[in-house]
Amino acid sequence: KGQTVNHTVPRRVVPVGQEIYRMTNEAMHRFHRDSAGRLMLHYYSQILAGAGLLAVPLLEAIIEQLESACAKEEGRQLSVLRKSLAWQRTMGGMRL
Repeated sequence: KGQTVNHTVPRRVVPVGQEIYRMTNEAMHRFHRDSAGRLMLHYYSQILAGAGLLAVPLLEAIIEQLESACAKEEGRQLSVLRKSLAWQRTMGGMRL
């Protein structure tokens, strides 16, 4: 508690073979709130731009985890993001 959350590109890359841990649901939900308690996903566009084929399923998994602890309005916002990801997955496979 009392820590500032930063949704920017990390300065370091996690080395291959590095031990990692899974955040608790509470910590994950706290990470996605600003100081006023509002939902934030500032890294969303960075993941879409840099994670390649992993981007859409990764963001869908994050959204799914967040939905359980969100207020109704935030749930609607996450639903819009989910629909956008579904559209990108569909259109991403098409050659225009």
